Amino acid sequence: MGQKINLLQGHVAELIAAGEVVERPSSIVKELIENAIDAGANAITVEIGEGGIRLIRITDNGGGIGREDVPTAFLRHATSKIACEEDLSHIGTLGFRGEALAAIAAVCRVELLTRTPDSQLGTRYCIEGGVGGECEDAGCPQGTTIIARDIFYNTPARMKFLKKNVTEGNAVESVVQKTALSHPQISFRFIRDGVDKLHTPGTGRLKDAVRELFGRSVADNLIEVSHEVPPYRVSGYISKPQYAKSNRTLQHFYVNGRFVKTKTGMAALEQGYKNVLMAGKFPACFLFIEMPSELVDVNVHPAKIEVRFAAENDVFRAVYTAAKSAILNFSDQTAALSPAQAKAAAEQPLPLEKGTGGWRPAAPSTGGSAVRGTGELHSPTAAPRTPDGRYGIGVSGAAADLLRRSATLRAEAQRERSESTAERSVPKAVSQQPSRPSGVFSAGAERRPGPAPHQAATRPRPPPPPPPRLPTVVRAYLGKR
Repeated sequence: MGQKINLLQGHVAELIAAGEVVERPSSIVKELIENAIDAGANAITVEIGEGGIRLIRITDNGGGIGREDVPTAFLRHATSKIACEEDLSHIGTLGFRGEALAAIAAVCRVELLTRTPDSQLGTRYCIEGGVGGECEDAGCPQGTTIIARDIFYNTPARMKFLKKNVTEGNAVESVVQKTALSHPQISFRFIRDGVDKLHTPGTGRLKDAVRELFGRSVADNLIEVSHEVPPYRVSGYISKPQYAKSNRTLQHFYVNGRFVKTKTGMAALEQGYKNVLMAGKFPACFLFIEMPSELVDVNVHPAKIEVRFAAENDVFRAVYTAAKSAILNFSDQTAALSPAQAKAAAEQPLPLEKGTGGWRPAAPSTGGSAVRGTGELHSPTAAPRTPDGRYGIGVSGAAADLLRRSATLRAEAQRERSESTAERSVPKAVSQQPSRPSGVFSAGAERRPGPAPHQAATRPRPPPPPPPRLPTVVRAYLGKR
C-alpha cells in the first residue's frame, strides 16, 4: 500500500527553504546586503561576532520599510522587486525571490529596526523561528538595521556543519569584498569582533575600492579594459602580464552588477593571456559584463551565484577580445617609454615557452608571427587599429613588446661587439704596412735594424673593452642562440 501524502506544515517548509538559501553566516550577509543595495543605500555597515554565528548586524541608509509592510516582508515569496511573470525576463535588482527574510527568520533570532524618509518614528519587529511578534515604535535613523543572532539555534543538525569561527568570518569578509567591488559608489564598512577590517571610500571609482580591499600592489598593476560590441559591453581592469597569481582568487566577474561564477568568463580571460603567462599562473581581473537582461537568466541558482547566458559564444568572444585588446594597447604604450624606462621594462621577465629541456625564453618573432610555442603570436603591426589609434582586436601585445625589446638589446650587443672587434683590428693592420720607423725596406733607403720577429709578436696590446652588461635572462638566452 502506498504511503499517505501529507501537506507539510508551514515551519517545516520554511526550514527546507532555508536550507537552500542559508548555508552559513555568509549566505545571510549576502542576502541582506543585496536587499540594502536594492533599497538605494549608499552606506552599508556589516558587523559580525564569532564568525557571524553569534551575531550579524547590517545597517543601511536606504529607503526603509513601511510599518504596514514589515510583517509581510518575512513571509515566503513576498517581494517588492517583481509583480508578474513578464518581470522575470527583465530583472534589474539583486534580490527578487522573496525568500531571504523568511529563510533567515526560520533559523535565527531576528530583530528589525527600520524607518522610511516620511516617518517620524521607526518600527521595531522581532521574529524567532518563523514566529513573529508585534510592531513597536522605535527611535532609529532612516534606513534599515537587521540583527540576526544564534544562527541554526533551532536546527542543531545544521549547526554541526559550520566551520570554525575564523573560517566563517573569512567567508563573510569575502562576500563584503565582492559586493563592495560591484558597487564602488557605496561605502562599505566591515566590523569583525569589534575591529574595523575594511572601509571603502564610496567614490564610485573601482580602482579606489581595489586599493582599499587588496592593497596598492594590486591596484598599481592593473590595465583598464573598455570594449563594446553591441549588445555586450565589457569594462573594468585586468592585471598586467608580469603580475600573475598561482590561483584564481583574484578573478572577479560581474554580470549586470551581480557577482557570478562563470566558467565562460574565466576561459575567455585566460585564453586572452595565452603565450603571455607561463603555465600555472593566472591573471587577476575585475570585469563587468553588461548585456540586456533578456540575454541572461539569473533564476537558475537559489543563491543567485550562477547564471545562464543565451549566447555563450558571444559572451566568450566579448571577454576574450576585451582582454586581448587591453593587453595590446598596454604594450603599445610601454613601447614609447624613455630609454631609462625602456631599460627597466626590458629587465622584466621575458615570456617563456616549454621545450625539451624545460621552460625557456620564447623566441622573438621574425615575421608576421612566431610559431614557436603552443599558440599563435601575432606581431602588433598586423593588428588593426581603431580610429583613435588603439588596437581593436586582441593580440598578445605584451609578449610581442617584450620580444621586440629583447631583440633590440641583442642587436645592440652584437653591434657593440662588432665595433670593439674593429677597433682591436686597426693596430694590427697598421703594423703590417711598410713604414720608415719600423726598420723595413723602403725605396732609396738603407736597411735599418728593426725589432726581432719574436719581439714584435710579443708586443703587449691594450685590453679589449668589457662587453655591455645585459639582463641575466637575456644573457642566458643569447648563450643558447
